[in-house]
Amino acid sequence: MQVADALAHAASQGILHRDIKPSNLLLDDTGNVWVTDFGLAKADDGDNLTHTGDIVGTLRYMAPERFNGQGDLRSDVHAPVEHGASMGRGDRPANGSAEARDGDHQLGVLQP
Repeated sequence: MQVADALAHAASQGILHRDIKPSNLLLDDTGNVWVTDFGLAKADDGDNLTHTGDIVGTLRYMAPERFNGQGDLRSDVHAPVEHGASMGRGDRPANGSAEARDGDHQLGVLQP
């Protein structure tokens, strides 16, 4: 719930994180979760560091619409939900596919 609240707050300020994954969530000694690493974040009113069609994020945790260069708050929330669901199933997000295992990096522009 803390992660969803943090992402909703960021979105209310016009910011999408775009790379939510376990390594960007820190748990302090009082049980608070901190959302970190806004390096790929996108601000509504800011200059884009990426271009239309660019895909950024970590494959294993990306919402499907991110592969089309689309996304909003729901896309940010996809990662913690998928991670939680995969833990409940006892597998890895994206079923541990080779694409997911190799996806801990940024992608460039997909060509048609």
